[in-house]
Amino acid sequence: MNILTIIRLVIRYYKILIIFPIITAALAYLMSGNQKTTYQSKVSIYTGIASGYSIESEGQSTYNNYKTNNAFDNLINIIKARETSQETALELLAMHLSMDKPNELFISNKNFTDIKNKIPDIVKKIIVSKNFNKTLENFKKLYNSSDTNYIYNLVNSKNPYYSIDAINNAVVKRVTTSDLIEISYDSDDPGICRLTLELLSKVLINNYREIFQDQTMAVVKWFDEQVKLSAERLKDAEDQLLAFNSDNNIINYYEQTKFIAEQKEQLDKEYHTERKEMMASEASKKKLEEKLGIKENIFQTSNDILKMRNQLTDIIDQTVILEIDKDQAQNNAAKITELKNKAESLRIKLSTDISALFNMQNSTEGIPIDRMLNEWLSKLMNYEESLAKIKAFEQRKSEFFQKYKTFAPLGATLKRIERQIGVCEQEYLERLHSLNLSKLRQQNIELSSNIKVIDEPNFPNTGKSTSRKLLAIIGFIVGLILVLTVLILLEIFDSTLKTADRTEIITGFKVVGLFPNFKYLEKNPQKELILHRLIDITIRNTFLKRLKDESNLKIAFISTRAEEGKHTIASLFSERLVQRELDCAHFCPTSLKQIDDKIIQFNPDIPNELKSLINSHINQHIVLEIPSLLMNDYPSEIISGCDIVFLVCRSNRVWNKADKKAIAKFIETTNKTPELILNGVDIYQLENILGELPKIRSKFRKLVKKVLTFNFSGSKKF
Repeated sequence: MNILTIIRLVIRYYKILIIFPIITAALAYLMSGNQKTTYQSKVSIYTGIASGYSIESEGQSTYNNYKTNNAFDNLINIIKARETSQETALELLAMHLSMDKPNELFISNKNFTDIKNKIPDIVKKIIVSKNFNKTLENFKKLYNSSDTNYIYNLVNSKNPYYSIDAINNAVVKRVTTSDLIEISYDSDDPGICRLTLELLSKVLINNYREIFQDQTMAVVKWFDEQVKLSAERLKDAEDQLLAFNSDNNIINYYEQTKFIAEQKEQLDKEYHTERKEMMASEASKKKLEEKLGIKENIFQTSNDILKMRNQLTDIIDQTVILEIDKDQAQNNAAKITELKNKAESLRIKLSTDISALFNMQNSTEGIPIDRMLNEWLSKLMNYEESLAKIKAFEQRKSEFFQKYKTFAPLGATLKRIERQIGVCEQEYLERLHSLNLSKLRQQNIELSSNIKVIDEPNFPNTGKSTSRKLLAIIGFIVGLILVLTVLILLEIFDSTLKTADRTEIITGFKVVGLFPNFKYLEKNPQKELILHRLIDITIRNTFLKRLKDESNLKIAFISTRAEEGKHTIASLFSERLVQRELDCAHFCPTSLKQIDDKIIQFNPDIPNELKSLINSHINQHIVLEIPSLLMNDYPSEIISGCDIVFLVCRSNRVWNKADKKAIAKFIETTNKTPELILNGVDIYQLENILGELPKIRSKFRKLVKKVLTFNFSGSKKF
């Protein structure tokens, strides 16, 4: 469907397109007779959402368009929330009813009198004159007490001033891309209009602040409790460490173990050094004994020498033990000196006794014996001293092993306690950090939620009312659009044959001729020319060649239903053949009335009658009309002998299964496939085969058609 088709549709149904919109315009005009004058007030509120200062804005933050739009959506939804409208309605009612007399800035005299007269006694009892806060408190208690009281029903009704629906009529929008939002409200009372906006702004600011502050209050409280719990767990772990160190005499475990390890390592070094010295002394002693040629058992025969030797050994042992114990070095200094003096006196005496025992002047090798004896005695002293030190070292090593045995399990326990302290400390620090962040967020929200009114709601002095003429115009336009839409939809969903292309698709037969609805040609001065041209085109498309070659043709016109225009088209064909100076006989059923005298009628119920009539006109072209196939029988033998069969169909009807079956049976019986002629088509469909229809048009109409068809360079002749 194109623009030209829509224009033609408008021209065809122009009466409906005028009458119906006029009716809707009249109804709109009549129904708008009792309109009230409405007043509008506005309030502007600064939000600071997009560019306002906050603690977070101190950092390098970037503008987030999605976050900003989301914040504005939240704010607008809070304004539109039921809770906000409900609280505003209650405050408005409490404000008016707590007044002793009307004030035009708050409510008109008429509305004040109406509300005072309508409230029941139970409400009057809880009104506190000139005390808005107390009255509001009483109204809220009554409202929340049940869902059947007067206040509840009034707020949830359709009241134009004190209902939730009335407050929700406020229009909220963001002022371009700024931080401002604008709220406008309409009412037929200018005082109520202004006061409603004032109360709505106040309720909005309070609710907005409470919502965001409550949002972080719970988080701050939770983190505060968790920080306290973490601090207690950390203190318990630290107390456990303190008790553990106290019970095990630990000042600094790691320093103590390090000191013990260093002492143990130093002791091992001294121990190995002393063992090497002892082994060296022992080897030297044995070598000297071999040189002296003296056996150990010879020296041991002397009891005095043996006793002195044992005493000397004991003294040396005691001296070494005291020297090794460096922790008590100062206390043992006198004792060590005394022991060393005893050892020296015994050594001298032992040397004297040994010299006296061996009265030999020389050794077996000729070396002076006194020199060798002194050397032997020195090595013996060194050997005994080293042996005593080694015994002391071994005793100290056993003490170190005891300390290791004590400190080893303490380290694992201490590590576990310290790890527990570390976990508790980390938990405490993390929660303390989260608490600080939540408090920072709380302070930031307190700053960012501090919205305030920039432009107070004004008192509207002038009202506005919708023009009745404007409503009538709107009604006319709506009616016009509605009718035009219905017509276009009917045209789109039309299931009739309608056009040649649709007919060929639906029926499966080729369309060889088109004929318009004849009422569209009544006023056309070229009616006869158009009809002759349509018949000639149909003849050219079908039997023109046979018409020239053969002397007589049999042409049958059939239709599946009655009143398809078959007789009119057959008559046009027979007349056109006569105009071509061809002898033609036209046969039609006797059921037709008021027919031309030249037309030969036959009784379709008597087949032989039609056969004899055709035989009597054997030298003429035969134009034969067959009754409707669905309601009558047809002479199949005669139709089988026809040269061409035309199927006539109206364009404004539906092709259904009955038509399909009737034609299929016809083809099967007669062995003839008909050519289809579509009758009653739209006059403009003829342009597909005739081109521009001969018609008188004004210059304006010619111009409009050129514009609609985008034909600006064609012929100027229409």
